[in-house]
Amino acid sequence: MKKERKAVREKKKAPFDEGYALRPMVFATVIVNDGQASSIGKMILASGASFFLSMHGKGTASSDFYEVFGFGNQDKRAFFACMPSNVYRSLRGELAKRFAVSNYAKGIAFATNIESFVGVAAYRYAANLRYLEPKKERPEEDKAMNDEKYACIYAIVNDGYTDIVMEAAKKAGARGGTILTAHGTGNKDIERFFGIAITPEKEMVLILVREEIKNAVMEAIYRDAGISTKGQGIVFSMPISDALGLSGEESGGEGADGDAR
Repeated sequence: MKKERKAVREKKKAPFDEGYALRPMVFATVIVNDGQASSIGKMILASGASFFLSMHGKGTASSDFYEVFGFGNQDKRAFFACMPSNVYRSLRGELAKRFAVSNYAKGIAFATNIESFVGVAAYRYAANLRYLEPKKERPEEDKAMNDEKYACIYAIVNDGYTDIVMEAAKKAGARGGTILTAHGTGNKDIERFFGIAITPEKEMVLILVREEIKNAVMEAIYRDAGISTKGQGIVFSMPISDALGLSGEESGGEGADGDAR
């Protein structure tokens, strides 16, 4: 009897992924013209995602570009959502159809692989699972949906310095980006140690680039708007497992890297 109780206790302590299959998960980002927001939000939920976050942003293309190509204004809407990779695959297909409808409906979408979740309940909610799957039913890993490798560069700078970021990025080979407004809060002890006062008004620039120019773009941004400059920029990147709507893609048309046009 004691041995049986001990076995039950040890089983309860075993890591969740030893007894149950974990679905491959991605963090998906979709950036479109602001007028498309309602339709895209409904599309994300209809694909099987359990939730999404939405933020207002602006594109970095010139006003002349938007006028000539009929893309409307520069107001953008960025959507962020955690979802299983098979759900993203379904959403990607619907987005590709929508992006191909007209110039105004164009946008970009990309996904980053999620390595782990904290909490079984959080994982089940994000994966939209009503029940847990035994280990033996682990779904097969999805293959990459496009061959080209991309990275998303994130540059967080003081308000008013995004023009410097984009000028540096474009000189290094990037073709566009999306700017999101944010509010920063600094750790006072760290600020005193480094001698840098963090201003609360921040802007975050998302720039999608091909992997081969990532380092050059990041170095250029940091040189002109890095932490030691007035822009006080922090620059980092994340690998992208899939990208849709960029130059040369079937539904991306003339859209530029990193800019949902």
